[in-house]
Amino acid sequence: HMVKTYPDVLFVCLDNISEGSCMANLDPIKLAPNFVFELGDIASEAVVRLIMEKHKVDTVMHFAAQSHVDRSFVRPIIYSETNVMGTAVLLKLAHEMGVGRFMHISTDEVYGESLGEPRDENAHFLPGNPYSASKAAAECLVRGYLESFNMPIV
Repeated sequence: HMVKTYPDVLFVCLDNISEGSCMANLDPIKLAPNFVFELGDIASEAVVRLIMEKHKVDTVMHFAAQSHVDRSFVRPIIYSETNVMGTAVLLKLAHEMGVGRFMHISTDEVYGESLGEPRDENAHFLPGNPYSASKAAAECLVRGYLESFNMPIV
């Protein structure tokens, strides 16, 4: 939607094409002149730095995650590597490179099972599985950068 809505903005998609990736989702925009796909791992500082420099990134929209809850019980380390370390790399480089905006997308699962009760961002974290725990850890990093460096994070 955004690639088509904002044709004057370059959108760079960094993905490692893991088991949760679906390249077909990019079919509607893959040939758009304002869209670039980069194969790589957000947990690699060298890869992320290269891509951010190459494309002169001024805004980070961080949707990246390992997100299959059931698989997180079998392969919890991969979830921490992507969700925690990947977030740490993006935050570090965004701070160093003076990125003007950083949007971090998380999950309501960091607050635990809601049982129909509304939750807001002031609720305590109660992750119930390795996936939601890794996302809660990433949120803690985001909060730390927001407080420590006054980064423009939403």
